[in-house]
Amino acid sequence: MLNLKKIAVTGNLSSGKSTVCEIFREMGAYVVDADLIVQDLLNYRKDIQDKVIELLGQDIVNDTILNRKKIADKVFKNPLLLSHLEKIIHPEVRTEITTQWKKVSKENQWTCFVAEIPLLFETEPNHPFDATIVVHANEAICYKRFNLKTQNSKKEFDLRMQRQMPSKLKSEKADFTLFNDGNLKNLKSSTQKIYSQIIH
Repeated sequence: MLNLKKIAVTGNLSSGKSTVCEIFREMGAYVVDADLIVQDLLNYRKDIQDKVIELLGQDIVNDTILNRKKIADKVFKNPLLLSHLEKIIHPEVRTEITTQWKKVSKENQWTCFVAEIPLLFETEPNHPFDATIVVHANEAICYKRFNLKTQNSKKEFDLRMQRQMPSKLKSEKADFTLFNDGNLKNLKSSTQKIYSQIIH
């Protein structure tokens, strides 16, 4: 399937991107998650680990494992450190997504290729995707989900949100917007409609 469509799912913190990607997976899409790639880079790539430790200090290491919470605590309070960390991580993430795309595009068993990329428009304005989808939710709803999942404070939520483009602006840049107020039935229906438009 040489023309396997490449779709990017983006949106702000705890907007429901992973839920949308799971719906795509149920419909036969191959799904790749940029956050999971970052996790693998930090856990298994010695060259990346060394660069991150050099940037942020040895205190981010717990028993030879990089502590993601300590990393987040440092970089979200220091925009310069965050920028340097992104320069280490983001090119590697893009390379891995491209590698997976090349592999699955030859397998002829997937309906489309979907990448969940939270900071797509912030980091890759000239992206290689055929279609982009923004998942939008009210910020108060996003914080409630974030807090339930991580137990982090509103201050921590706001620090992370400062790095992200306003959801409205993302919607203006995207091909499609999905509104996710927490009603899974409606979200599935809307996602399926977009899916049909993209692959047909």
